Amino acid sequence: LEALNTPIHALLRPLARPARPVPAFPEGFKVTGDQAIVVLGGTNAVESSRHGWIETLLASGHPEHQLHFRNMAWPADTVYLQQRPRNFFSTTKPGYGEIDRRPSITAETVFLWFGKMESLETGSGENPAAFRAAYETILKQLSDYTGRMVLVTPSPFEDPLELGLDVKARNTNLAKYVSIIRELADERGLPVIDLFTELTGKPVTGDGQMLSAEGHRLAAQAMARQLGFSPQLSAGNEALREAIVAKNTIWRQYWLPTNWAFLYGNRQTQPSSKSHVRGEARWFPEEVRSSLSGLEKMEETIWKKLPGNDTD
Repeated sequence: LEALNTPIHALLRPLARPARPVPAFPEGFKVTGDQAIVVLGGTNAVESSRHGWIETLLASGHPEHQLHFRNMAWPADTVYLQQRPRNFFSTTKPGYGEIDRRPSITAETVFLWFGKMESLETGSGENPAAFRAAYETILKQLSDYTGRMVLVTPSPFEDPLELGLDVKARNTNLAKYVSIIRELADERGLPVIDLFTELTGKPVTGDGQMLSAEGHRLAAQAMARQLGFSPQLSAGNEALREAIVAKNTIWRQYWLPTNWAFLYGNRQTQPSSKSHVRGEARWFPEEVRSSLSGLEKMEETIWKKLPGNDTD
């Protein structure tokens, strides 16, 4: 009864729900077979796709498998709130036009990267408990899709611009949230990546909160090391990373399309939403769906660039 009264988090709505959840990792993180790997979280998780480091390390470390990475993180997402455009992957047809017709997304393995922005909230001191409860709700709902979840702790705060931020106090508070993430992982037997501990003392941000380009590289190396595969790229793998970054650009155009109101929002009936050549046909949905073919071609290119798969 409780599950029926709990709304599905917006970050889970686009996922394809299998007949049976994907079973949990039997003994820690391990890539077994071709699969889709999804990233959920806030802005640092979003920005990781622009650099492609963790995806490059995972793909090059498992060249025998075709891995489909889908970064479904959203700027400013927290465990409490995930704002999305109206009708985003909705199951109900709106009165103002078409339903969002993009197919739901498969997720065998999910990385969850939360906690930093939540730790900045001010209040009575009960925020860590509220964070735990909200995170548990997401994990419980996500377990209906897959048991293969990896929890990522946030990186520490810094003051690279020398603004006089009380970094010690911020990190003392953040450590409480990191501890909760570790506890949640331990209770469920889930792998945890501790960026907070591994990146402490290393300059990894540009503004004290968001990871820099170098910070994303170091974070990816920490992820690879803690998950048990090589954190180093071979000399020729920069071309692989460039292909992954190009693929991720196509994915963002599909996942976060601009001008949502004209796509599946409340301006679908406007003349500019329709093709000037065919009159009534709406051009934007077709253009967004065409991104999928480009995505498939780029993934084939990436597959061929992996060690042992070069057929040229």
